[in-house]
Amino acid sequence: MEENENNVVPTEEASTGEKKKAFLKRFLITLAVGIVLAIGFMFMLGAFSKETSKETFKALSDSCFVSGILIVGVGLLAVAANAGTFTMLGYSVSLWFKLLRKDLSSESRSYYEYRKRRLEKKSPVLHYICAGAILLLAALTFLVLYNVK
Repeated sequence: MEENENNVVPTEEASTGEKKKAFLKRFLITLAVGIVLAIGFMFMLGAFSKETSKETFKALSDSCFVSGILIVGVGLLAVAANAGTFTMLGYSVSLWFKLLRKDLSSESRSYYEYRKRRLEKKSPVLHYICAGAILLLAALTFLVLYNVK
């Protein structure tokens, strides 16, 4: 392990603490986006102008469900991308842009090198699944309240 400028060797705890902070930041941002989406769907469905509470809970459940499914769907697409599902498409698009810029000869890499480099850089996905699960749980809660009323 390398020492930093204070001659302190970083520990595993500091690394996990930073990972937790980064996860929490991504999770809160994703959850905020999901809530904004849900509020937008609530306004589109007229959830706040319904005459009965049963209709209101139905609109709240529908809007939380749609935003939760969208967030979980983005997470599942990221899982698929981390597995290398879209690397051929990305490689062909990057070659196309290199051809348009006419710098194909400067640094032409094979598909194998491109795929290897892309699979080394995996993006985190757990925050999408967790935020989507919370929105789906809220949708389930509103659905129960809808069925009770």
